[in-house]
Formats: sequence, C-alpha cells, structure tokens
Amino acid sequence: MKDALDRHPIEFDRDAYLRRTLALELIRLDQLEMAFGSKAIVDRDVASGVLMVKIAERRATLLGLNAPLGHAVHVGAA
Repeated sequence: MKDALDRHPIEFDRDAYLRRTLALELIRLDQLEMAFGSKAIVDRDVASGVLMVKIAERRATLLGLNAPLGHAVHVGAA
C-alpha cells in the first residue's frame, strides 16, 4: 500500500487521472468563460473578447476538435 501512495496518480491509474485532469481543466475554462463572457459581449471589451477566443481554442484542443497539424510541403522549381 505504501508503494501506491508514494507513486504519482498517473502511474497508479492513468485513465482515471487523465479523465479527472481533463474534467477539472474544462471546469476551469467554463468558469473563465462565465466570468468574462458578458464583459466581452455586452461591454464589447476587446481584451475579454480575445480571452474568450483563447478559451474556445483551448477547449477545442483538449476535446480533440482541432485538426492535427499537417506536414508542410514545399514545391520548388528545378
């Protein structure tokens, strides 16, 4: 039992740890969105609007909604 307590949670139960970490991060993003949403939209505050976009980008990345980066191909003339 002592060994399990000394190890990091990701090593003990990786899936549960990742699910919990993802859920906590999404909750924090939701809280930020609630805090700055009305200021961005109602007050038309630019900095809050930028933050809202960043929150949306972060959420999409965490949920796997962003397409993976492709490989750049360069075609040169011979």
